[in-house]
Amino acid sequence: MPLKALIDDLISGARDSLPSYKLVDNEKYVELTVAPLPGEHLERQYLVILNNVTSIKKVVKQQEQNRFRNVYFAGLAHDLRTPINSVLSVNYTLLAQLNPEQQHLVKVSTCSCQFLLSLIDDMIDYSKIEFGVLDI
Repeated sequence: MPLKALIDDLISGARDSLPSYKLVDNEKYVELTVAPLPGEHLERQYLVILNNVTSIKKVVKQQEQNRFRNVYFAGLAHDLRTPINSVLSVNYTLLAQLNPEQQHLVKVSTCSCQFLLSLIDDMIDYSKIEFGVLDI
């Protein structure tokens, strides 16, 4: 419900108070809270509280971005492991069937795959550290 309609309801008496309301203007976030003051007054009186929550919003947004990045990298790392393990399996199978020069090339490929797997394992460990689930 728009803020103007909420305030109109408050003035008309259809509503006793306003819930917290967030105003967004040029990346600035303000939380508005309106509540009636107790007591017998000729006119209704209200307490209006404005809270600048811009810095809180920025921190929350940064945390959400970090979480998304970590989830993305963890998924990417797991997705990369499968094809690399397939290449390693083929390399191990080929080693027994090739001449020495070809075996050397397959060994180079195997070492490269193992290096990539160690990098991927590091990415997975980093994600686990970020989520606080790394077992030592």
